[in-house]
Amino acid sequence: IWFLIALVVAIAGVAASTSNALLIDEVIYIDMARAMAEQGAFAIAGDGGVEGSPALTKQLTLDVDGLAIPQYPSGYAVIAAPVYALFGVRGLVLLNALSAIVARFLTHRIAVLLYRDRALATLAVAFLASASFLSAYAFAIWPHVLSLALLLAGVERLLHGTNGPSPDLK
Repeated sequence: IWFLIALVVAIAGVAASTSNALLIDEVIYIDMARAMAEQGAFAIAGDGGVEGSPALTKQLTLDVDGLAIPQYPSGYAVIAAPVYALFGVRGLVLLNALSAIVARFLTHRIAVLLYRDRALATLAVAFLASASFLSAYAFAIWPHVLSLALLLAGVERLLHGTNGPSPDLK
């Protein structure tokens, strides 16, 4: 039931979110997803950057052979492109909202694998949800929550391999 509640909250949050970038970083992330979805490219612009805005070119992109390449990790463009192609900008928010659900699930799973105590694992999820930036980033166009979910997935798989799949629980 917790998963369904989280899914409803995620969908409602995405529906209520803006489909516009709020910060210049989000503009670059949107451009990265769009360039990869539409052209299969890591470059977001030609001519070395944003037309008429050399300061943006220097601070947010690198000029590589006349193409503006974002300074941000390019793996985000690869992961976000299919979601952007299907759902547009709101799809990028949806990607983060779903990543937040995955991060909470994996936090619970990791705590269970480490401490074998469901109550403690639930407390760990409560701390993650209430005492971190997770909720703020879950409905933004930044890759932080996606990165967290991927990192937690790696840790969970490591612990699963070390501790086995079915720990005894308290």
